[in-house]
Amino acid sequence: MKSSIKVLLLLIGFCTSAGLALQAQEEAAATYYSQMDYMYVAPGMHGEYEALEAAWKKIHQANVDAGRYDIWTLSQVMTPNGSASSHNYVTRIGYRGEAQMAAAMTGNIFPDNIEELLSAEEMALVERTSEIRKWVKSEVFSTQEFIRQEDMEANVTVFNYFSYPEGAGRSDHFKVERDYWMAIHQARIDAGEMEGWVLLNKELPYGAAQPYHSATVDVYESLEEFLTADPRPYFDAIHGDKMEAIFEETDASATLILGEVRISLDRTTPMSR
Repeated sequence: MKSSIKVLLLLIGFCTSAGLALQAQEEAAATYYSQMDYMYVAPGMHGEYEALEAAWKKIHQANVDAGRYDIWTLSQVMTPNGSASSHNYVTRIGYRGEAQMAAAMTGNIFPDNIEELLSAEEMALVERTSEIRKWVKSEVFSTQEFIRQEDMEANVTVFNYFSYPEGAGRSDHFKVERDYWMAIHQARIDAGEMEGWVLLNKELPYGAAQPYHSATVDVYESLEEFLTADPRPYFDAIHGDKMEAIFEETDASATLILGEVRISLDRTTPMSR
């Protein structure tokens, strides 16, 4: 009898381990999506807005802990800025796969225990969300490539938006990024001059009327690291004497619409597994 129970326990343990391994494999294979929400905060409202997002962070953390999405982050746009800028803050929600994204986007964002999560003052702030900040737009990007330091510090991100010149398209842009630039950025990461690099495809909204269709993200530990960044010294060692030709091929495949520098302010902690 004892041996039968032992075998049963071993089978349960094996099935549980196998199930967890399968889940991990599925999550690793799933497309990673990032929903970017662009916010505009008027002068004099920044302190109140950041207090508002601190309250919202509790809601997002509860959703991350419940497995509804992977992460939430808050960044402030350093440049471009000024009265002509359409937005000055960006929040991001990360989803692992289409099912998780669809469920979160169509469900209720508020957890059932929201009254336990937030104080009366925080709830009052959340109820004034549309008064404190203007929600400008929302976009969804899918991750095509991602390289990084093992202990990446994503304190500064440079979000580069690309459109395509006449005669070129997404495949042309992704080819030069993968064939040339990814190796350059990997060398910079290995040298400790960069924290990470991401290649993104814009999924939503889509169509010819959109001003950009793909993006890259350069990740740095500090503003100083970003301001002193220079990929040119790596070209000869990696691609030989082809730097000018690579720049020409890059320009023929994609047009850089805007480089937006963001400072990381806050994020949720990962869900414990």
